[in-house]
Amino acid sequence: IRDVRVEETLIQCLQNPELAGMSAQSLGFLGSQRACPALRQILNTEPEPDKQERWNQSLAISALRRLRDPASVSAIVRYLESEHGAKQYDGTISLGCIGTEEAETALLSLNKPSKELLVRGLVHFGSPKCVERAIEIAKENADNPATWLVEQCRLCFFGGSSREYRTDVAMEQFLEFVLADELTTEMCDHLCSIVNGVDSPSVRDLLRNWYDRRGTLKDTLLESPKDTRLSDVAFRQLEARGDEHVLDQHIRNELDHYKDYEIHDWVIERLAAFDRTKVQEALREALHVEEDEKKLRVILELIGHVGDDSDIAELEKRISAESDIVANAAFEATLRLTDPLRLAEHW
Repeated sequence: IRDVRVEETLIQCLQNPELAGMSAQSLGFLGSQRACPALRQILNTEPEPDKQERWNQSLAISALRRLRDPASVSAIVRYLESEHGAKQYDGTISLGCIGTEEAETALLSLNKPSKELLVRGLVHFGSPKCVERAIEIAKENADNPATWLVEQCRLCFFGGSSREYRTDVAMEQFLEFVLADELTTEMCDHLCSIVNGVDSPSVRDLLRNWYDRRGTLKDTLLESPKDTRLSDVAFRQLEARGDEHVLDQHIRNELDHYKDYEIHDWVIERLAAFDRTKVQEALREALHVEEDEKKLRVILELIGHVGDDSDIAELEKRISAESDIVANAAFEATLRLTDPLRLAEHW
């Protein structure tokens, strides 16, 4: 409930040790910048051993991470250098989320957290300097540094939506180091998790390479999800990014699935991830080569949703088709493209 009265009550609850933890969590989800001073105060308070305050501090730092409060860097550093804070799994990632120069300097200077926790924060921050430091730590502390680094960073970018990607991470530098050795199945599993939250030219190249392995002996069978091929994961990730490399296969999949079903809104939403001009070209090409009337219906319906005035002439020809399925779909698509009451830009 986004109400200032709720926000104010939660901020007041931060003063109560029994309520502070859950209140901090709620304020983080609420996006309350007004709560930042009180959350920083929780971090600055020295907790008694085995008391609720320790748990409250863990939730406070998570809230500050969500709020990306630049003024909390010094408080977070003090917490991470404490005996309890040095063990928090996502503690260093909090500095990575804040993303300021001060946070970067703090990350590069931290000593107390374990090497495992430190590299997560460094890679999450994502600057070339931080990624280089993470690689150095991996080389210093592991017999198989690439495997070790990927394992530690597998959840670095966990939690974003499938349509939100970090584009500021030095992935070319990271992947150049990781891909120098042959990837094991476990490394592929972890890399799939890592690149699921980031995007860059090097990530796209990797995913396209994985996708092109379909049907070959190089198409690794992953452990998670069970019985899933690497090319399938790459296809879904490229599909979510609207990558032209998988557009034709995406359309073929939609035709195969929806030839016996009604087109739903989410079909159009998935197509919206791709470049509209490329989608139009692919659908027009499919319209001229497809012979199955059920698949033609789907193509025509999709053109009605994403086509333009240049498609009207071809659609009008299809209205006189012998197949009622094709004719009706063409008529409906024509209405979508010509009836001004159906298109907001023509109102």
